[in-house]
Amino acid sequence: MGFFDRWRRPKGVDDGVDQTGYDILDEVEPDDQMVDEAVTERVLPGFLRFDDVVEAVVEWYADDVPDEAEFRAIVVARARPIWDARRRGEASWTWGSSQHDELELAFRGLERLGFVTGMDLGVDQGDGFLEARDLRTPDEDAPGGFREWAYAYFHTQDAEGLCLDRHVLRLAFGSFRPAPDIDPDLVATAMRSSRGEATINERSQLSAGQQVADVLTDRGFELDWDGTAGKRIGIVIEQWRKALPFSDLDEARRVVADEHLRVLWPGERGTSDAAALEEHDGRWHVWATDEKGGPWSNGSWHDDLGAALDRFVQIARINARYAGR
Repeated sequence: MGFFDRWRRPKGVDDGVDQTGYDILDEVEPDDQMVDEAVTERVLPGFLRFDDVVEAVVEWYADDVPDEAEFRAIVVARARPIWDARRRGEASWTWGSSQHDELELAFRGLERLGFVTGMDLGVDQGDGFLEARDLRTPDEDAPGGFREWAYAYFHTQDAEGLCLDRHVLRLAFGSFRPAPDIDPDLVATAMRSSRGEATINERSQLSAGQQVADVLTDRGFELDWDGTAGKRIGIVIEQWRKALPFSDLDEARRVVADEHLRVLWPGERGTSDAAALEEHDGRWHVWATDEKGGPWSNGSWHDDLGAALDRFVQIARINARYAGR
């Protein structure tokens, strides 16, 4: 059940109670306030692109409106100023000051420890695990053929609550294989029996959970966790503030112009201390330039333009903050 579902009784429920009153409420056509609230709820977590926000709201109210195409036009008109206002607000944010930024840094730290991490990964916990498993990096020299031994993520249903002023975000964690801090000889011996294998699995799960908890604590998060493998790790979120994702180059160009960011668009060269974007054979390369306009690092590669633009603008904003612009 999503956050928004709490205020809406499902249709067709037969629990012995007269449904007439509820059915009448269910059939009320959404007014502007209801649309605005539905849009805002989906904008605040910061994971949906504009078109996805529109589609989510239209799908939610599809059974309550007489003309879906007409309603979609209304949602677009109501959503645009909400989206644009949020975009403008991002210009005043200091990178690294929000809990989203802190969690992103925590996840990067976990990745260095051998974790797969993910935000808004999968629809639910089972789906998120499958996606995390698919994100492992093949490595023929690593045990089991993959570089990462553990995972930590939250899924889409977890993310819905991030529209609240205060939310306990639950992180799933676990291991794909025995934890590297367990003696290999002990692992080999234990794996000879189902009981021993279960013991190694539990120790590995707990090792993963403890490493996640330690990294999160170091980043200043308040934890809600009982220290067992059976409960996900909760972190208290009071200032999430994730920047909205981008959909296309035009949208990114508007933000870059409005915020006076220093960038290199595809085909441009020579600007120092800038975020750079280039397309090669259907993939997008994002990197930062040095004081001479050359590459400061190898950067990152993206199959999706939207993901590339998210990283591109993020680098440009970080550069601007450090430069005091």
